[in-house]
Amino acid sequence: MEVSVRFLGSVAENIGIKEEKVELKKNTCLEDLIKVLAEKHNSLFERLDKDKKMPVSKDLIFMVNGRSIYLLEGVKTRLNNGSQITIVPVYAGG
Repeated sequence: MEVSVRFLGSVAENIGIKEEKVELKKNTCLEDLIKVLAEKHNSLFERLDKDKKMPVSKDLIFMVNGRSIYLLEGVKTRLNNGSQITIVPVYAGG
């Protein structure tokens, strides 16, 4: 199956692309996609929490089909053919 991954803000700047298509096996969850992306774009994921089993950086927001993964099933959210995943940096300001 194929999913679309969009990178926004400084995430896109750091890896040099705004969007890519990724081929995955059927019955794949977001965690599997993150592992594929981590191998391909190591600089983006170098701050992942490697001490925990959940491979999500506190500096990144993940959305699946426009919804935060925290409103879904976290990294265990199932992906389908055509799913759209958006990765956004956490912004802080004042």
